[in-house]
Amino acid sequence: MRHYAALSRQAGREFHCHVVQGANHAFYSVQWENDVMDATVGWLLGQVGRAADAGS
Repeated sequence: MRHYAALSRQAGREFHCHVVQGANHAFYSVQWENDVMDATVGWLLGQVGRAADAGS
C-alpha cells in the first residue's frame, strides 16, 4: 500500500485508502459491506463536489 501511495504522490494524484478491519476481500459481513459502501459513497460525493466547484 505504501508503494502505491508513493507512486500516486509522484504522479500528482490523490491517494485514499480505507481499511475495513478484519474484513476479507469479499466483505461477507453486512457490517463490513456497510463500512466499505459508506466510505465509497463519501468518496464519490467528495469527487462530485470537487468537480462542481471546478466547473463554477
